[in-house]
Amino acid sequence: MIKIDALRTRNSLFDEGNKEYLILLLTFYCKRKGISYKQGLNEVLAPFVYFRNSNLTLSKIFNYFSIFVDKYLINFYVDEVKPFIITIFIIKIIKYHKEFITIQICFQFFNLLMKYHDPYLCHYLEINMISPEIYAFPWFLTLFAKYFFLFRLILN
Repeated sequence: MIKIDALRTRNSLFDEGNKEYLILLLTFYCKRKGISYKQGLNEVLAPFVYFRNSNLTLSKIFNYFSIFVDKYLINFYVDEVKPFIITIFIIKIIKYHKEFITIQICFQFFNLLMKYHDPYLCHYLEINMISPEIYAFPWFLTLFAKYFFLFRLILN
């Protein structure tokens, strides 16, 4: 799965060397953390790999990526949810979905925020059966990295 995702990551920007680094770093990250690969990690890693062109060493790229995921995507990619985040609030989620429990909790909170900040829009989406999982999954999973254009980062 890592190779498949790496090969289709940022085709217009990444050469074969960058894609090999993606495969190497993703494999190492998953083995080091003791987790199975989950889709979306490739898009989070992509901006970090791009900076290999800035003479950053592979170990620095890996460390920056690892620190970023540990700080901003806490428990998003783990295989097993820690007991302290399981609450009555998510019992219904766990019954049906066994993966990405942390992100499913985010969807529940996002839905509550939508109900509070824009109840009309939230109601419209609900009656048309458009849940946050449909439109917000890539937002939360990659922290918008998939939609982030690297040339803007470089120009700033």
